[in-house]
Amino acid sequence: MTMDVTVFNLDVTGTQTPNDVNDNLLNAHIHAGAGSTATFPVVWGFFGAPQNDNNPDNRVFTPFATGVGGRFQGIWNNPEGNNTTLTAQLANILAGRSYINFHTMQNPSGEIRGTLVPVPEPATLLLLGSGLSLAARARRRKNKF
Repeated sequence: MTMDVTVFNLDVTGTQTPNDVNDNLLNAHIHAGAGSTATFPVVWGFFGAPQNDNNPDNRVFTPFATGVGGRFQGIWNNPEGNNTTLTAQLANILAGRSYINFHTMQNPSGEIRGTLVPVPEPATLLLLGSGLSLAARARRRKNKF
């Protein structure tokens, strides 16, 4: 699973707002689980602790050159995870029982939380479109005879 997240107004280096440590980013990870609880366990970490993007480490972290924030990119490979795997968490992610959380000095239990939204890869959309086109063409031929 690929991830690409841009975060604004959090000091992701500890030096973007040198006079304010409250907005310093401590940890960032994905939470997921079954049930209807408001707080799920950490299943994959990519900044701070735990750091589970390690098999291989695909993280790309780009702090803003000016301003406060940065961009986080990574790939959750199946063997990675915080006492779990991607395969074990797919049902939770696809069912909307997952979120990404950024923790700061001021809010160590979470400053920013966002629900994960599955987005198909472009190749998947291309295959779907091709399949629908072929199905429509076959139906049109069937109706002509």
